Amino acid sequence: MRRPWDASTEAAGNEIAWSLGYLALALIQAGTSIFRKFCDLTDYLNFHNHYRSRRRAKQYAMAAPEDDNIVYSAFDFSMNYLQAKSTVVSQDAIELLNIAGFYHFEHIRVDIFTKAVENWHRALTSSTTRPIHSRLLGGIMARLQPPPTLPQFLRQDLETLHPYRVRRALHELYSLSLISYDGKDASFSLHPLVHAWARDRLDQREKALWVQIALNTLTESILLPPDDSGEIHGEFRKDLLPHLDASLKACPINISCRHGRLGRLQLSCAKFF
Repeated sequence: MRRPWDASTEAAGNEIAWSLGYLALALIQAGTSIFRKFCDLTDYLNFHNHYRSRRRAKQYAMAAPEDDNIVYSAFDFSMNYLQAKSTVVSQDAIELLNIAGFYHFEHIRVDIFTKAVENWHRALTSSTTRPIHSRLLGGIMARLQPPPTLPQFLRQDLETLHPYRVRRALHELYSLSLISYDGKDASFSLHPLVHAWARDRLDQREKALWVQIALNTLTESILLPPDDSGEIHGEFRKDLLPHLDASLKACPINISCRHGRLGRLQLSCAKFF
């Protein structure tokens, strides 16, 4: 005779399902590390215990559930691998993971980043073909304005700026099982736990910086009229909305009122300095 369904049975089933999910993620990270010969099984267990003890010592991890700390420690091992490599690709991979932590975790289009690179490349190319007086004025205005807060793969000169750099970094994250491609490589997603860890690993100052970088990267990927016409651009902007909403929730934009003499004086002084 089957037992009648009740709420406690469902809660127990959900708890078991979550525990199995945590275990599966930890096993995937362990298997990836061992398969790529970062370490053997014994070394991985030692490293995992080391990162777990470090995470327990951190203030922000004290309030996290124990299951989160177990899986987060596995992710910490992969992050330490990227940091230890200290290559251009690994650094770009870390920056892309920091940015993706402030987007929606699903369906992050790869061309958000490649379009941003292409738009920067187009802007730099056009600036070199302008008349001398226009370039001189543009240089002066650039000196008066604060530099844009952007990821390293966008802060390059004309010769080294290339969209392929983004794809190499994403492949590095994919090889570590930190992202998964949605079908083909046109977009990728993060497991919700990876997404949460990508943000939780940052302190408050780092969060304030990287959410601004995430927003700026989104804006750099968008073309302004009349270059944004066509169905393709419309679909692109539509797919950006969940990521824009997620970024704005983490970093709301406040527009101050500048009416009156004092407001106009502040604007004038800001332009001068």
